[in-house]
This record gives sequence, structure tokens and C-alpha cells, in this order.
Amino acid sequence: MGPYASSGWSDLPIDLLIRIVHLLELPEALAFRAVCPSWCSASAAAGAAPPRRTPWLMSLADDPLSVGDQHRRVRRGLWDPAATTELRNLLDPDRTFQVSFPRGQAVACCGASHGWLIMANELSDLVLYNPFTAALIPLPPITGFSSCIEGVYGDEGKIVGYRYGCYMTEHVHGVQSPGRCFYDKVVLSGPPSTCRAVTLVIHLDGKRLSFARIGDSHWQQVSVIQRSGDSIYHRGRFYAVTMEGILKSWDFGGLDKPRKKTVIAGDERHVRRPCYH
Repeated sequence: MGPYASSGWSDLPIDLLIRIVHLLELPEALAFRAVCPSWCSASAAAGAAPPRRTPWLMSLADDPLSVGDQHRRVRRGLWDPAATTELRNLLDPDRTFQVSFPRGQAVACCGASHGWLIMANELSDLVLYNPFTAALIPLPPITGFSSCIEGVYGDEGKIVGYRYGCYMTEHVHGVQSPGRCFYDKVVLSGPPSTCRAVTLVIHLDGKRLSFARIGDSHWQQVSVIQRSGDSIYHRGRFYAVTMEGILKSWDFGGLDKPRKKTVIAGDERHVRRPCYH
């Protein structure tokens, strides 16, 4: 080989590889990281979803378990912890792509925000999963909702179930049970790479609203009793609407407790109530 022989594709500068990743659509971005270790590292360094790309619709596999394992599906009432999901291009419905989650990290999907999926794992703890880079970031455990959930531990010190402390009951739920029903909606203030991104959770059938920052060890409540129906993040504030039509917002920008503001005060006279015959 001559003195001007070029290096292999795996030796391309990482800054160039990152620029290439940002130009790719979802399937190409996922395939990019599988080429070689250096390209995988560049994909991880590129961050979340490629910016300004066509949106994709995610759906769980209709039948993730083999025929011999169907009894497991009925017993658990959820999909396989190593399930494969299907991503479908909204502009080209016939174009699909499949992504598998790490085993034990996808018992239930609780939301999607800023290119990240918010999943409940096999212990019902929330984790952030990036399908583009395979990055996995744990959020505070479900036992961090200390006013709601109490862990039940076995002889070896491992969690074997949970009790709902707020209901004053001794019934023990399986470790995966709260992951399917405790979380109503989860929203991020931004990608986890941003300055201490905030995660807001509507939980306990909408009766509680709690938050945590990336790296925290527990969740903090910001609202009790008023039943929240939905929440979004917009221009520096979280907004939550209750089932009574009350709209409130929270600013988490300061170092102290979040600043709350009532945007729309509800009027029960204007709330449509169901008629029972």
C-alpha cells in the first residue's frame, strides 16, 4: 500500500460520524450503530432522536410470546419483558422497523418525550430508554413515592412485592403489578442531557402529581387529591389539567420548590357530568 492509503470506515473522525447520524432517518440511525464499535460510540454521542425527522408511530407486538409461552401472557396480563416493538412511518404506513428492548426493562410503556421512551421495568421502576442509541437511564425507584408505595422484601433483602401505603391495606402486590396501573402519564422537560431535566408523573389514578430530576433518589409530590387528567411541558413550565377543568402550571427553574400558578380556575357548573339511567 502506498503512503497515501486511506484508513477504514471505522476510523472516520467521531465529529464527522455524529454529523452523519443527525442526517439519518430512524431505521438508518438504528442500523448505523450496529456497523462497528466506533460507529456505535458515535451514535451514543449524537444524543437522542435525529432532529427534524419524520415522526414514527410505536406499537407493541400483537403476539410477542411463542405458542408454548401463551399461558405466561394470560397470567401476567402484559407483554414479554424482551418484547419487540414495531415503529411505523406516519408518511409511509407500509414502512416499518422493529426494535427490541433490553430484557426486563419494558414491562409497560408509560410515555414518550423528547425522543425517549419512559418504561416501567420488571420491578415497576421507571427508566428512560433511547431506541436510537440503546441508552438506558434509571429514574428514582417506585419506592421513592414514599407516601404511596412501600416495598416488601424477602429473606435475601430483595423486593418481592409492594403495598399501597396510601390505602392502609396489608395486601401485597406483585413486583410488576404497579408498573401496569400505578403510572398514568410521564412527561420530561427535555432530553436527559439537558441541565437536570425534570420528570413529571401523574400517578395513582390521577390523584397524585410528583416530580424528580435526573439523578434524584426519590420523588416529590406537588399535588394531592385534585385528579389530574393530562400534563404537558411547554416553554419552561409543566401544565396539568384536572378532571374538573382546572389548569395549573409549575415552574421548576429555581432551586427551591416549584412555583405553582393557577391558569384556569374550574367552575363546577360548567363541567359536563355523565347521566345515569
